[in-house]
Amino acid sequence: MCLLCLTFQGIPYKHLITHHQEPSHRYLISSYDDHYNRRNYNPALPTLRTWSRQKLLWLPEKVDFPLLAPPTNYGLYERLKQQWMLPKTGWRESVYTSSYPRPPLSAMSRREHAIPVPPPRLKPHF
Repeated sequence: MCLLCLTFQGIPYKHLITHHQEPSHRYLISSYDDHYNRRNYNPALPTLRTWSRQKLLWLPEKVDFPLLAPPTNYGLYERLKQQWMLPKTGWRESVYTSSYPRPPLSAMSRREHAIPVPPPRLKPHF
């Protein structure tokens, strides 16, 4: 029964996002963040790597020594949150809408029905 539930519902959120029950304020830093924002700073990584003939790769790899630190935060979330919480000032208008003058109401049709209704004198009498 449980296997059937997993196939229909998928893996729970906590298993996808968390890493070995790591608290959310100490996520692992991605290799992208390490390379571009932290300039390859990893004190746990040895400076020299050697070629492993058995595994056919360079050892140790950077992913073997992940950085445990708070995530990089440049204030993007806070800035977006302030922008989201601003009150709406009105309709957003395009340049075309704002430059096009609205015709007066007297120029509009006063028809009450979308489909024209014939006047009573033209209605058939059954």
